[in-house]
Amino acid sequence: MIRNLSGYKTPMQMALILFFIFFTTNSSAAVECQKNESPWIQGKIVKGDLAKLLSCLNVFIANGLPKETLHGKFRHKKIGWVWFNSEGGDVDEAMKIGRFLRESLADVGVSEQCSSACYLAIVGSVKITAPFAKIGIHRVFFDSETLKQTDVKDYESYYNELKKGIRQYCYDMDVPTPIVEKMFSISSREIYYLSGNEQVQKHPAYEEWINSKCPDSLIGKEKEDHKAYVRAGFRNMADHSEGYIEYLRQKNSNYEKCEDTVRWAQFEKTVAKYLK
Repeated sequence: MIRNLSGYKTPMQMALILFFIFFTTNSSAAVECQKNESPWIQGKIVKGDLAKLLSCLNVFIANGLPKETLHGKFRHKKIGWVWFNSEGGDVDEAMKIGRFLRESLADVGVSEQCSSACYLAIVGSVKITAPFAKIGIHRVFFDSETLKQTDVKDYESYYNELKKGIRQYCYDMDVPTPIVEKMFSISSREIYYLSGNEQVQKHPAYEEWINSKCPDSLIGKEKEDHKAYVRAGFRNMADHSEGYIEYLRQKNSNYEKCEDTVRWAQFEKTVAKYLK
């Protein structure tokens, strides 16, 4: 995770670079615009990636809310309006992306991995789909060559300032305190992968706000039966008829369509705001 220290006055301070990286990688960053598809943030996050992402999204949203796709006899909604496969990079840029994702209520997907600074980006989202991805965190550290020229007082000052900024951001994004503490406790040469229970999939407070506009159509046992159906890989279950499964799918689809419509309106509005 690279941080901009241009606010400091001395040449040493100007040269100091912070890294928050996934082991040792040299892969370059890339924001990829896809024709009629969601944009991707691949590789290492670098300065200017938010502007590139917004440029891609300007084209993406012009096509309107992504329509359901047909797979066999079933229809499936489009998952992820922004996709990530990143090992980290620039912390300031990642947090800018994260704040944009929060304001826009963006639907985010992670394909293979999202580690280090990438984690700071995706926690801004209120909805994350990452069923098979590795989500990793660890402590920040300074470039070793610069550290050789830095005395302990400067190091303490820089590191404390860094921690303060990241902690405030994580507080704003409602990252659980145990995760924040874990982030700062893991060696920068190691990485801690979050378990399924530690990964935020939907932000509870924003889900309540959306539910006020789109009441959940599944009630009582229907909710549990639909969850079981999802866990079964969207296959019909022996203890429920095909007709009942289709009934559950349709009711849930009605809710998801309403949810997507509400969030897409905010998504369009925020992209337009950031592009001004």
